[in-house]
Amino acid sequence: MTPPDRSGDLVRRALRALNRSRSPNETDSGQFVVELSGDIDAGNTDRISHELRAALLRRPAELVIDLARVDHIAPVGTSAFFALARASRCGRTAITVRRASPDAWTVLKRAGLGQLMTLEAPLEP
Repeated sequence: MTPPDRSGDLVRRALRALNRSRSPNETDSGQFVVELSGDIDAGNTDRISHELRAALLRRPAELVIDLARVDHIAPVGTSAFFALARASRCGRTAITVRRASPDAWTVLKRAGLGQLMTLEAPLEP
């Protein structure tokens, strides 16, 4: 006799535990902060997209993406932010991009991401 498949139960328990645990990236106001660094380009867009969408599993009221340590965003790198915007609509999580360099902010703004998430004013040069 084959035992019943309980993998769904394990996933649900893991997600409940994840939602109960507190991360140092979470604030008391329901924000979850993700800090990115380096370049965002074709070589790492998929990984960054995965990491950003994984942060949504915590179901924060607001996901804050801190770009203070991002040196450059290639136009193809915006696809990670578009994927995040699509995924966030299901959980109704607000997204805020903060502390972007003027160049990175311009790439995000020109791509139209200001329509899908809050783009705070760029850092002073």
